[in-house]
Amino acid sequence: MDVVCPEIDRLTSCRTCGAQSLPPFRLCVAAHVACVPCAAYMSRCACGQPFAPGPHCTLDWLARALRHGCKYTAPGPAPSLSRLHCRSRRPHRRYSVRELREHYRTGCALNGFVCPLIGCGHVARVDTIVEHYEAAHGPYERLMSADPLNPNRITFKIRDVSWRTKEFVHKAFNGYFLFITKKSYQNPRNYNLSLSMQNINPSDLLKYTYNATVMSNEVMVTLSLNDSWAE
Repeated sequence: MDVVCPEIDRLTSCRTCGAQSLPPFRLCVAAHVACVPCAAYMSRCACGQPFAPGPHCTLDWLARALRHGCKYTAPGPAPSLSRLHCRSRRPHRRYSVRELREHYRTGCALNGFVCPLIGCGHVARVDTIVEHYEAAHGPYERLMSADPLNPNRITFKIRDVSWRTKEFVHKAFNGYFLFITKKSYQNPRNYNLSLSMQNINPSDLLKYTYNATVMSNEVMVTLSLNDSWAE
């Protein structure tokens, strides 16, 4: 019999990024829950401890015995108009793990994401859009830090910048980062370069900053994971 325990959503949320996590769980050695992307691509938990090998059968069984809420449901007696919320007929319904996975797959209006790459427009689930990036636009090699003492900072180059608007996708940490570059010439020797960055993995709740240095027809980018992720 499934049991309602409202605290289960908080207790099983990812300690590193705060995202909802469902079984099978990964834990760090201090017993904090980690979502699948954080356990796979982060070097450590937000508490500073490494991730422990699984499985964790007792926690998995406990979570499957309880009922969970949709991660897009706003807290309170009714959905908040100031926040995105699940638009199902019963927005505060509690689900078993199996029912919740099916809800995200077929019933939740907020679990869809449109590919932002120019000329695409493919719509996928939030948790599977990166599979579309890899299959339709990739594959993308994951960038890694070259400095073992500073694993939360990655430096790389964006090459072949031209006067035309161009898109570049780089995969790093938990994110897929879309960089858009464009040169605007004032004269043949004087131009301005505009550069924008967007993390197009909607499942990644971590925060990032970047710095860019222009060098002729390429840009040197330093992408950093914000220190606040470990608070």
